[in-house]
Formats: sequence, structure tokens, C-alpha cells
Amino acid sequence: DNAITHNDHLWHAGQPPPWFSLSAPVQWGPNEPIINPVLEVDPVTTRPCGEVKYSAVKSSGGYGRALMFAWHIHALPVVKAKLQNAFDRAVDSSLLVIKAAELQNAMLALNSNLSANPFDLTVTVTVSNYLGLS
Repeated sequence: DNAITHNDHLWHAGQPPPWFSLSAPVQWGPNEPIINPVLEVDPVTTRPCGEVKYSAVKSSGGYGRALMFAWHIHALPVVKAKLQNAFDRAVDSSLLVIKAAELQNAMLALNSNLSANPFDLTVTVTVSNYLGLS
């Protein structure tokens, strides 16, 4: 009563016929997966109520699996301390958002220590895949 016919052959319904198959796409790459990190910043300047976005979303090399992101700040310790919350929010994310108010707080803290107006802020991102390659 649970039978399937195909080309005049009878098959039991609990057993797949020989013409039954499953398939899945396979992404094939080089022996050593190549990571292509892409870092974009937008906007370059912002208003006091705005934000600056650093994006690594266009990075590639996961070969079908999610990439991992680790954001790093290279600045004077007082600046780094004031911006740490932004980096904490970006853990495991392809997007780092620093609010203008956070940048202003970092500049005010720096000015009270060094009486300097501009400050250097270098942001880097490490992009790695499931194999740990970056």
C-alpha cells in the first residue's frame, strides 16, 4: 500500500528509489583560504550629535562561514579609556560605531592632561575565518 513506481519498477515507500538523490552547493577555494579585509569609514567628519562608523562588512574569505572581527584602538591611554565603550559594543561585529560625544569626551580628557587640541586615533580590525587565519 505504500509503494512508489518509476519506470515500471516497484519500490517500498520507506526506502528511497535509486534515482532519488540529495545535493548541496559546495564552495571550493584554495588550500589556504584567503582573507580579504576591507575597512571603510563614514563620515570623515560629523556633527556633535552624530557618529563615525567603521565598517568591515565587505571583507571576504569565510568560504561559506561567518568571519570573526576584532577591533583595536591605538591611541594615548586617556583617549583609549574614553572610547573603550564603543569598542566593547563592537565585539564580534563587522561594524564599529563611535559616537561624536565619545570622541568629544576623549578630546576633553586629553586636553585636560596635555593641553593639545587634535589627537591621533588609529583604528584597526583583525578579520579571521573559522580556521583562525587572518
